[in-house]
Amino acid sequence: MVARNASLWLLVVLILFGCATARQPPVSLAEGYLSTRTDRIGVVLSEIPKADTSFPGADCLLCIALASMANSSMTSTVQAWSTNELKPLKAELVEALKSRGQAAVAIDEVLTMDAIPDRSGANPGFARKDFSAWKASSGVERLLVVHVRALGAWRNYSAYVPTGPPRAVFRGEAYIVDLASHKLDWYETSTLRVRLRAIGMNRRIFQA
Repeated sequence: MVARNASLWLLVVLILFGCATARQPPVSLAEGYLSTRTDRIGVVLSEIPKADTSFPGADCLLCIALASMANSSMTSTVQAWSTNELKPLKAELVEALKSRGQAAVAIDEVLTMDAIPDRSGANPGFARKDFSAWKASSGVERLLVVHVRALGAWRNYSAYVPTGPPRAVFRGEAYIVDLASHKLDWYETSTLRVRLRAIGMNRRIFQA
């Protein structure tokens, strides 16, 4: 199931801190980071978007209309997907950090990323958003931000012709921000795509 696969991805990259291909370069933790940084770190999740469908490559208005009509049943099913499996993720990440010797706490607030002010002139390697409010309100020096960007099913098109089967998709990024400087201590992003073998009564049937 795509939500559980997404949770596993976040836990794996948190523990292993591996690198992945990304539009902006990943930031690896400095050697010895987990043993030298002992100040409090908050864990916060963004608002989880509703699951939906997308048809990349269907670029014209007629193409979009035809793709939407052809996949209307899939869209109705995907939009009914629950994101409840992501709810325990914050607590799981806190425990994962604690197991690595970190003073981790869960931040109850759910982030609405568009409502957080942008930082002017943010350079690569620094957070684009201003998270300084959480330093005062939560008493943390660092913030692990988990930002879920997209969740649902995509099917690639060339104009109005499908070029492959639909795939369940999860797009997200996670990063650790030093709230004193907004420097990114760690940054990782990933897109999971899982072939959707069957959609219908059982929405949990996926094939890699």
